[in-house]
Amino acid sequence: MRIYADRPLRFLLQAAADLLTAGWIAAWVWAGLALHDTLRGLAVPGELLESAGDGVAANMADAAEQVERVPMAGDSLAAPFGSVGEAGASLSEAGKGFQETMGTVGLALSVLTAAVPVLFALAAWLPTRGLWIRRASGAAALRSL
Repeated sequence: MRIYADRPLRFLLQAAADLLTAGWIAAWVWAGLALHDTLRGLAVPGELLESAGDGVAANMADAAEQVERVPMAGDSLAAPFGSVGEAGASLSEAGKGFQETMGTVGLALSVLTAAVPVLFALAAWLPTRGLWIRRASGAAALRSL
């Protein structure tokens, strides 16, 4: 099986095309990874939101426990603290949802950023190289007879 031509100019053109295709693929894979890292950084507000919500929920639960100890009025005084604690928990859930959404969007955009140009390059390069290899191998087989 012949992969490259015997003639120097044709060999250089084939090797250059192979190297350019490999460079093209490497550049787009790198771009996809860089985009993924950038989009992952955008999930930081979701982490902060989750942390703040968890803090509010925990602090309000503690405050509600303390207020419940007040004789006769403790239960009615603790209710607003419980409501704020529930709001903190929903804030935390919103932060988690934001992080999951950014992770999904980041992965999808990164894969598309890398896959589309790579598939385009392979669709243009592989048939051409495959056809040349098949023809050159067939010609070499005929010459050896």
